[in-house]
Order: sequence, then structure tokens, then C-alpha cells
Amino acid sequence: MISVEEASNYIDQYFDYSKVETIALADAASRILAKPVYSDREHPPFHRVAMDGIAVSHKVLESGKETFPIEGIHGAGAEPPTLKNNHACFEVMTGAVLPIGCDCVIPYEHINLINEVAKITKAQDHPQWKNIHLQGSDHAQGTCILSEGTVLSAPAIAVAASAGYSIVDVYLQPKVAVLSTGDELVEIETTPLPWQIRKSNGFSIACVLNNVLSIEVTEAHLLDTKEDVKKHLENLLDTHDILILSGGVSKGKFDYIPICLEELGVEKVFHGVQQRPGKPFFFGRKGKQLVFGLPGNPVSAVTTCERYIIPQLLKGPKQYVKFYVELASDFSFKPKLTRFLPVTLQNKGTKTIAVPVMTNGSGDYATLAISHGFIELPPDPSEFKEGTALPYYPWTS
Repeated sequence: MISVEEASNYIDQYFDYSKVETIALADAASRILAKPVYSDREHPPFHRVAMDGIAVSHKVLESGKETFPIEGIHGAGAEPPTLKNNHACFEVMTGAVLPIGCDCVIPYEHINLINEVAKITKAQDHPQWKNIHLQGSDHAQGTCILSEGTVLSAPAIAVAASAGYSIVDVYLQPKVAVLSTGDELVEIETTPLPWQIRKSNGFSIACVLNNVLSIEVTEAHLLDTKEDVKKHLENLLDTHDILILSGGVSKGKFDYIPICLEELGVEKVFHGVQQRPGKPFFFGRKGKQLVFGLPGNPVSAVTTCERYIIPQLLKGPKQYVKFYVELASDFSFKPKLTRFLPVTLQNKGTKTIAVPVMTNGSGDYATLAISHGFIELPPDPSEFKEGTALPYYPWTS
């Protein structure tokens, strides 16, 4: 078996991000940006009023003047007016261009309006440029505001839209097939016989890929016969970039996945990782096609998918950023394996701490469902003290 770090390095090496397509920004949610987005003008493009109130000349305000006749009302989207009398003011609304001749905004909460005159009611300092978002203070024209590899979240889409990008270049999403194996599996709508269980691994993985990452997924179920396994694998290898299999990769008499993949020309990169759960994890390739063989136990399958596959699909060509949390209490783990430990997160002062959630083995996904994610404990040492900072992987949702 190889280490977790070695397994990650192999997967990094063979994941391909070279294919790019141009799509409408409206269709780009959760896609990965293939080319940077640059600002077409400085931002803000004007001195922007940041509070509803009155705009005044700070020089006049500084002289001690407290009452200002109102020359007019100015809202967002209108050409900026010019203050004709610098001892007067404009009522201004958030988002408006700052009137010419004004350099301070006093919010309504600090004034009284009587007979078209604004009187300052709260004696406090109102410095120059107060409550004004200065032109160009966010970034200059031509600034890279979204880098290659950015996942197009709602804020990222808003940024691209503000820069005039109605279309964007994104990495072409892989065609993914998610396969469950086992004669014991039945559809979730079915009432299982005492010796059967409903399909869950493939269903949950496909749901995450489709609904969260917007990746179109083909689902299939393989029976525990070599003929059925090989036929389905051959068909799907011809039409998909990535195969994710759940079950059939261990040492059992009916685990035909490895031998069938070999016969179909899939090169085994590794089979077996020094980790718990998920020791039988398989990874292979056929040209640029990738095959992930996840263990059949639900905890193992979901954890291995979240640790290795989801970060790859999310990150584009950039390094996946790990999030670290502190262990809430001492924890001991004797085997020389990397441990993926389910946890819940809690706030402790200014820190985020991870509280272990103990499952009843790799089939106990009901307990797993109450956790927020898992932390990664290295094989050495075997004793982990409270406060140890460890990588954290949240469940994709």
C-alpha cells in the first residue's frame, strides 16, 4: 500500500484540465474559470455615496457650520449635480455619485430636516471623505479580479458581471459515470428483502456531483458477475472521462473490478492506500480516462470520494486549499495508517475546534450524517493532543 500523500500526488499528476469551453455567464454557476477576468474600469468608477444622508463641503463643515440649506435630492443612477452654494447641501442616497463640490456625507441619523434645511444634531467628528467609497479604491482598470481556477460562486459571478463578462471561458466538465456494484443492492424505492440493502453510495455521490458541482452524471448498477462487470465497464470507458465505482475492489471472490479493468486496458496506478477508512482504494488510467474504485462500505466510499475526488473537481489547475481546525480533546489511534476522523465543529472563543464523532465501523453512515466533515490524522504519532491543528474536509453540500 502507498501513503495518502503518494496517492494524492498520483491523482494530481493524471487529472487533465486542458479542455476549455466558452459559455454564458448565466450558465456558469459552480464552473471553474479557465481564463482570468479583468476589470474594464476602475472600481468604484466614481466617488460613491455609502450612506443615505446629506453631502456637504468638509471645509465649510470644519468651520463650525451646523445648518445647511438643501439644494436638491440626488439618487443612484443620475448624473452628479454641482453644489452651487458651498454652504448648502444635497440630500444623497446610497449608491449615488457624490455631487461635485462635496467631500463628506453625514447620515440621516445625525441630522434633523426642517423646512428644507438640514441641521446636524449629533456633535461628533465628520472627517473629509466620511461615508464615501472613493473612486478606484477597490482596484484599478485592468486589474485581475478573478484568477484562473476560481470556482464561479455567486460572488464570483457578480464580479464577472460587473466587469461586463456576459460569457466566460471555463474548464470543460468531465463526463462522469458513477457505478455501484453488488447483488445485494436494490433501488431506493424498493422494499428490500432481509438480505438486501438499498443503494446509497452511488446515489449520494451522483447527487453531489450533479447538484452541487453541476456535473452531468451517468449512473449504473453492476451485478456480481464478471460478464456484467466487464460489459458495463467497457461501454462506459468508451463514453466517459471519469469512472467512479463503489464496491468490488477488495479481495473478495466476487470483486471483479480490478481484473476486468486490467483486461480492458486500464493501467493500475495504485490499489491500496495506508488509510482508514478506505484501504482498498483503487486508481487507474487508460490514456486520459481515469478510474476511481472506492470501497463498498458507505463511510469508506463517501470519505474517500470527499478526500480525493471532490477537491480535484473543485480546484481547477490551482492547489486545493486545506482548512485547518484544532482537535477538541486528546485522541489516540494506534495503527500506522492515516485516519480520516469524522468531526463536528464548534466555536471556542476565537478558535474553531473539531469534536470527534465515533462511528460503529465503516458501515455506520447514520452516525456519519451528524458530522460536519472529517479531519486527517497522519500515521505518526499515535497520540494527538488537544489543540493539534489538523486538515479539515467538510462534507460537500
